[in-house]
Amino acid sequence: MTAICSNPKRAEISMINSRIHRINHKIDFIVGDLSHIKNKHADIVFLNPQNTFTGYIPSKKLKQQPNSTFSLFKHFKPDLLSAVTQSFKISQRIALKLPWYTDLNEVAELFYLALTEL
Repeated sequence: MTAICSNPKRAEISMINSRIHRINHKIDFIVGDLSHIKNKHADIVFLNPQNTFTGYIPSKKLKQQPNSTFSLFKHFKPDLLSAVTQSFKISQRIALKLPWYTDLNEVAELFYLALTEL
């Protein structure tokens, strides 16, 4: 298994957790982004943009705003579309962890746009 994390502190936490659970010998950790695994294939790509993207708005702040639906296109910076498009180059299976209040129509649009960019 290869784990890629763009945040060095979160990558270190993941490494520590893998040692605690005695699975560190099964995981190769890369601190960086998806561009570090060009020409590779993965069975599945798991994206957790809440922990990576700087524009993420926690639910408490978003609920204070009118029409408190989370927008994939407004609330994630840098662009989530490029991450999903890059993921499709590595695997046909993508898991995306999103806030429960995400606009599901935008999830469908995100994946449609990512597939059309290939």
